Amino acid sequence: GSLKLEYDELGIDYNISDEGLKKNHKKLARMYHPDMHSDKSEKERKIYEDKFKKINEAYEKIRKYRWI
Repeated sequence: GSLKLEYDELGIDYNISDEGLKKNHKKLARMYHPDMHSDKSEKERKIYEDKFKKINEAYEKIRKYRWI
């Protein structure tokens, strides 16, 4: 199967290096981590939480596919 949706979710190109993939994930995870938005409204926190989950799911699928 294609991982296009996962790469799009992370905003990266499929040619990215494994190291680049890890750095990108770390940056996005920190940006969207629910703990970083505890001062926001419950509705806003839910948006960040959902994005955080999608980022992690996409990263895991790519990571498993690449064997890293």
